[in-house]
Order: sequence, then structure tokens, then C-alpha cells
Amino acid sequence: NVTLMGDTMFGGPGQWEIRAGFISSLSTGGNAYNLSTSTNAGYIALVNTNVDGALANVTLNSGTLSLQLGTSGLGNATNTVTVNSGANLDLYQDTNGINKNIVLNGGGLISSSGNQNPVSGNITVTGNSYLGGVLSGTSVVSGGNGWMQVSAPINLTTGNLTIVQAGSSDTFSGNISGGTNTLTIYSTGNANQYYNGALSSSGT
Repeated sequence: NVTLMGDTMFGGPGQWEIRAGFISSLSTGGNAYNLSTSTNAGYIALVNTNVDGALANVTLNSGTLSLQLGTSGLGNATNTVTVNSGANLDLYQDTNGINKNIVLNGGGLISSSGNQNPVSGNITVTGNSYLGGVLSGTSVVSGGNGWMQVSAPINLTTGNLTIVQAGSSDTFSGNISGGTNTLTIYSTGNANQYYNGALSSSGT
């Protein structure tokens, strides 16, 4: 169990986790503290973690933050998690998923495993970003092995977005809007992938 005593930065190379035999916790003591990752972060996992509902803004500057199994989300739904270039927010067999405003500023919102991983809130794209998995050329190099259920509306504000439909039952039902930016939908050829939201953009 981890208790934050103020605004906090996680980081360091390698992998570390907050987990217990059954339920772990990430507490702010009910305070609206902010959480960020350093520029040299590795892989950080919250496993079956009760996250304090007061946790405010979360900023990922590098590495991967993975929400796993029964983790309760990332705190206050009215605040924002920002995923900067070089960082990923990963959902791994996460039955609760994430209900928070998400800004993809060049980073990725990915699903590495599982058949639920719901995403709600609002997604704003401010840098060239990935949703579902991360590509290198035409190969999925990160995420994409799980299903993702995205009901969040997506706004291509100042960045391009690549949706990687690699899971066998990915669904994207949020409306996508934007100016002159580019939306690319990449599929690995698995069945049952669909997008059924509205698209409103003068881009490509």
C-alpha cells in the first residue's frame, strides 16, 4: 500500500509494481494530489489497486503505466491524464478500465491483454499518437494484444491519431472530430473489429 503525501513523481528504469496478495492501495488521503512519471521511467504497474478517488492530474512523461486486473482507475474523473511522447498508458485485463479525461500528446493508450478494458471520458489528441497499440512500420511493437472498448469521444485537436485494431474484439464507438488532422485505422486482420461512431473532420 502506498500513500502520497503531496504531488509525487514516480520513475527509474526497470519494472516495479504496487500490488498485494489480493488488494493493494494508492492513497492520497482524500487530497487532490497530482502524479507524474519521470523522463527515465520504465514499466510501472498498478495491480488490483484501489486508487484514491481524489487523485487529480496524472502526467506520463516516459515508460508505461499499466492498470491491471481490478485496479479502480486513476482517481477523479474530472481531472486529466496526459500521455506525452515516449509514454504509454496500458490496460491489462482491467475490468474497471479508465474513466478520466485523456490527452494523448504523442503517447499511446494501449491494451496489452484482456477482453474488457473499457475507456470512457474524453480523449483529446494534441500530438501524433496511438490508440489500441503502438506500431513500428506495419508491426505492432507495444500493446494491441488485448481488446479495448472505447466509448470516449475523440477530438483530433492538433495531432494525428492511429487506431490500431489488433485485439480480436476491439470496439470504438466514440464520436471522432477534428480539424485537418489525419486519422489512420490499422487492422491486423482479426475478426470482430469495428468502429461505429460518427466522424466529423476536414482531415484525412
